[in-house]
Amino acid sequence: MLTFIGRSQLQIVGLESQPTKMPSQSRQMLYKHIQALRRQPHLRNCRFMLVPEANLGNQAQILSQNVLRRYDNVDVMCQHSHCYGIFTKPGDPERYVMRLNDKLSEDGLFLHDKLVCANPYQSMTTANKVSVVMTEFKRQLTSFRAIHIVPTSLASRVRIIYTGKADKDNKRTNRSKDDMCMALLFGYFFYTQYVSPHHVINKRDSHNMLRIDPQGGTVLEGGAYLPQPSFRGRKRQRNE
Repeated sequence: MLTFIGRSQLQIVGLESQPTKMPSQSRQMLYKHIQALRRQPHLRNCRFMLVPEANLGNQAQILSQNVLRRYDNVDVMCQHSHCYGIFTKPGDPERYVMRLNDKLSEDGLFLHDKLVCANPYQSMTTANKVSVVMTEFKRQLTSFRAIHIVPTSLASRVRIIYTGKADKDNKRTNRSKDDMCMALLFGYFFYTQYVSPHHVINKRDSHNMLRIDPQGGTVLEGGAYLPQPSFRGRKRQRNE
């Protein structure tokens, strides 16, 4: 999870990385991250936008719905009108890389001097949290590369894939992760899509959220209390 701001200059102001086993853990980590950002004087009045990748499972939909129930100053980016989040399709990572390369070529990517890291599942000081997450972020950036897939048939084309999940022999491995690098890539790409004058991407907020689970959520987490409708007036009118 990365937080970045800026138009002409891209500034990374927050980093989080933690394997989660339950949906509630990712939700609580996002809540803590937003709260830590709000405590920064220069971000106190900002309006945040969540850009979740929705390729796998339903976690992005549930997380987005809970965030919109809890906050009225956070938006969720939507690539499609019927669901939250964005979808990475085959060939998209190449587009992400090319666009971020354009930003890097103009020296437009910076780390903020007060990096936010509020991981509630790491029992260490804030400085150590930042150090750990920065080490992992740099490792993923240096491991992310283009890999040429040479076909066995002469009639097929050589394919190029971009990944950080490859070993020294360019074979895919589950031991390496590239989630933070991918978050930076598709986050910046769809941010530029959103600010484009062509309106190629949309957003949803607490006023026009999807009705995925209208009864879900709790009062503590911002779930709206929906009172049962009263039918006394209708019965009284019928009796009269």
